[in-house]
Amino acid sequence: MGSVQTAKVSVQGQKRNLAMLRQNTQKEAVRMFGALLLIDLINQRFGTKGILVGNVVADTALNVDQIWRKIPSAFPTGNGIAYKTAGTKLGQEIIFAPENQLVITPVPKEYQSLTDAALVMRQASSSDILVDGNKTLFEYALANLPSPLETMNIDALADAVNQIVDSVREFRFNTPKFVQEQRLKAVSGYPATSGTRHEVDRETGVPFGPQKSGKDTRLNYRNNGDYAGLLVRDVDGVNRRDVYADFRPSGGFGVVTEISEGDAAKIEALFSLGTVPQTAKKTEEKAVIVVPGISIARLSELYQGATGAVEKMGNVVDAQLLTPLKEFLAAIGKAKF
Repeated sequence: MGSVQTAKVSVQGQKRNLAMLRQNTQKEAVRMFGALLLIDLINQRFGTKGILVGNVVADTALNVDQIWRKIPSAFPTGNGIAYKTAGTKLGQEIIFAPENQLVITPVPKEYQSLTDAALVMRQASSSDILVDGNKTLFEYALANLPSPLETMNIDALADAVNQIVDSVREFRFNTPKFVQEQRLKAVSGYPATSGTRHEVDRETGVPFGPQKSGKDTRLNYRNNGDYAGLLVRDVDGVNRRDVYADFRPSGGFGVVTEISEGDAAKIEALFSLGTVPQTAKKTEEKAVIVVPGISIARLSELYQGATGAVEKMGNVVDAQLLTPLKEFLAAIGKAKF
């Protein structure tokens, strides 16, 4: 299982610590919203304060500090994004329905008349996603973990996260909460085309405006229609400068967290220990006996006869020889004839 891999990146003069929790492989990958959930469950267990890496920090790690070789390919950032088909107003809500899951973003009233704009939600967590009515994804997960949180290593926890996220049919960004906490921004001039190069919004790292060239521009990838999800970044060669706002939430992704140096040491146990064995309470299994061709009444008669015969045999046969037969009849006697 190894240990957690870490790296440092400098963003606007401040050092940030990154920890690579999962690689984007068939064995390790997690779902898009599972990345948020995995980090929050780790925080719950260890009292840490990790967050899913932000888009601006991810861009710096990929293109400035050149630590991209340590980072997993195709990983979601902690920036939620939602937009409508080019040329249309944002309206009351934005719905992305790629398969059998819905991703819904209610649009605050002050942004509903905007055209060619993207809503960007910063520092998203699983407590910002509503599922199953008004329950948060984090609350839903705590109620549905297959094992106690403290017993699971990183592999078991990631598997549980995928199972939980796959069971959800509707993810809803809690936009009023983002607005209240000043974590929502409308980026105007969101590109109408996909695969074109643009300058980026400094605060969110989201491309906007007309097509441009230059080292500070980024390629933008989007859907032709409506979309809601998390911004995704990649490390595959030249794709380090690409910003993806078109991935399906059901895909597999790596996970990168921003975490303090001390917190990174705390979560090391997840990677070095096996799953803690549980002392589950054993429940007594109930036997079901089927006797073809014999009625319940006849079975009751046979039981009564056998019991009487054993009692009589006790006068002429060694009691130890009759013990197994007596125990069997005692068990059968518990049946409801």
